[in-house]
Parts: sequence; C-alpha cells; structure tokens
Amino acid sequence: MTATLDQEAPESDALTFDAEHIARGWLSVALARSTDEARPALTGINIEFFERGVRLVATDSYMLLRSWVGAGDAPEPDLDEAPSRRAVALDVYGRGAGLMRHMLALATAKDAPPYDVRVSIGPDPRVDIEPSFVGFERQCAIFDVPDQELLTLPLYEGDWPDWRHLWDTWTSHTTTEVHFAPELIVARLGKLGKLHPGSTVGWSFGGPTGAAKIVLSPAEPSVEGLAMPTKVHLPDLAPDGEGPSDEDRIRNAAANG
Repeated sequence: MTATLDQEAPESDALTFDAEHIARGWLSVALARSTDEARPALTGINIEFFERGVRLVATDSYMLLRSWVGAGDAPEPDLDEAPSRRAVALDVYGRGAGLMRHMLALATAKDAPPYDVRVSIGPDPRVDIEPSFVGFERQCAIFDVPDQELLTLPLYEGDWPDWRHLWDTWTSHTTTEVHFAPELIVARLGKLGKLHPGSTVGWSFGGPTGAAKIVLSPAEPSVEGLAMPTKVHLPDLAPDGEGPSDEDRIRNAAANG
C-alpha cells in the first residue's frame, strides 16, 4: 500500500507513505509553487487529508499542479468531497523539497530497502510545551522518516485560492494557435520527465488565451494541472467582453488568498 491511516494518531489524520510515491507527488506539484515571499500563501503546498490518502496542490497563479497520493489503488475522491483536514505547508526555502529529493534518491537506488515517510499536522514534537499551554501549540506540517529525519514546515494561516472552482469551470475550446512562455514549458514542466520517466504530458486547450489542462500519463502518483498561455496579439481574435479571462480569475483567486 502507498499510504495507510495511522490509527495511533487519528486526531491529526497522520498517514504513512511509501517514500517514492509521496516524494514524486510533492516534487511534481512543487514545480508550480511561487518563490515570491510577498505572496506567502503561494510559496506553500496545499495538503488535503483524506482517509485514503492526500491530495497535494500548488500554484503561483500562472500554473497549477495537483497530485493524488492514494493508498494502494484507492481512486482520488471527487472534488466536491471535503477533506478531513487541510493545511498549507510553507516551503519558501525549499526544505520540504530538499527532503523529498533526498528520499526519492534513497528509495530508487539499486537494492534500496523500503522507506516510509509519515505525514501529519500538529505541534512540533521536538518542542517541550508547558502543561498549561497544551492545546494552544503552534501547528506545523510534520514529515517523519523513522530513525532518519524529522522535518517541520510552518503553516499558512490565511485563505488559499479556490482552485476547485477554476478546475470545475474549465472548458475545452478548439484553437489553431496558442503561446506558452519557454520557461514554463522547459524549465518547469520539463522537469516532470525526470520525476516520472517514460511519461508524456497530454494537453487539452481552453482556446488561444484560456488555461490549458495538462495530464501526465502514465504517472504514479497522478499529476494534473492548468497552465496559462502568454498574452499575444492575435489579429483574428477579438475580445468577447463576457467577463474576466481564465488568467485573470487565477490571478484574482491567488491575490485573494
């Protein structure tokens, strides 16, 4: 099984993952996170806990990537199913990504033994709390590699972009021309090939200026996302005046987060 519910700590929805799977999922979505400290919410990874696994989501308002890391063959829950808990783990300095790269290298080495990563939300286990303050501790995302590593990441305490609305309202449109920034395709999405050898990126376009939907296949764990094309002058394309574009909606949602 890729993930199992830890029955010893149900209050924090603790899950134990196969290191290779959680590392690939985390590093995949981390390609979409922002490095702009002025927008702290977008420097983190949104973690949604379910009984059967976790959904990871990251966005910088130009690209959004999501990954479902499930237990065994457990399918991803529908988007209208509420998670048991949600937290945004801030990773401004890439400490979480560093741990995941390390674990992926260990787990995929020749003749490597099984490695697990335990993921939970709670107070830092390395900090002693006076009895009178129990229950008021600052919460963090905890990544525990038994007998090897213990990493905590601070949580963003504000709202996060409503990515479900963006996903649900996306529609496919035929287009003969669409433009993407080279750094998005090469420097970022191109790294998915190293994380998921043998996979290809499938594209469904939302028109010349609308978000494109991307699906990595085959991929374990799953990786999907939205990518915004660059704005260019297309002589045959006139503005329709029917409200904000997909790009504006993504940026507005991110700004509100």
